[in-house]
Amino acid sequence: MSMSAPDRLPIIDVTALNSGAVDDMRAVAREIGAACERHGFFYITGHGIPDELIERMFAESARFFAIPAAHKLKVKINRANRGYVPPGASAQNISTVEAAKKKNQYESLMIRDELEPGAPEAVANNPMHGPNQWAEGLPGFKETCLEYYEVLYTLGQKFLPGFALALDLEPDHFEKYFRQPMTSLRLLHYPRQEAHIVTG
Repeated sequence: MSMSAPDRLPIIDVTALNSGAVDDMRAVAREIGAACERHGFFYITGHGIPDELIERMFAESARFFAIPAAHKLKVKINRANRGYVPPGASAQNISTVEAAKKKNQYESLMIRDELEPGAPEAVANNPMHGPNQWAEGLPGFKETCLEYYEVLYTLGQKFLPGFALALDLEPDHFEKYFRQPMTSLRLLHYPRQEAHIVTG
């Protein structure tokens, strides 16, 4: 059951998506469809991700961003869109207000499915396919990131029948389009900034 107010994003319990039973999923699918049509976003509960793993992932993320910039730049983002993005490396050009076009001040680390060197996708020189880049001197970081990635990937797959049912399609309608999806786990760090108000 979802909880929402007109000025708040819906909170949807997605426990039923784990059941695999169409009748159980259909009610959740209706809530998902309504949230997407009205808000475009929603929060979820009942996802089944252990709190311990979430806390461990946040701790590992903080550990990565705390290392010296020179070390992070050794794994700067590559052609396969995997690696570190330093502050100021991107900008949002969606506003006509000049002050709003300043470069992003966050830093990030992009992680995708783990392709080993020599994997068919990488050998074919496909854009966006290649091995992840891992900073040295962070034991346990890679393992936690990949564990978290796999858990989120599995959760995301469970939404496919939910979206299909929300559109009155067969539950397995989208499965054939997600055999090698371009999913990613992006760690973000927003350094402290001076207050800045955009007007105009």
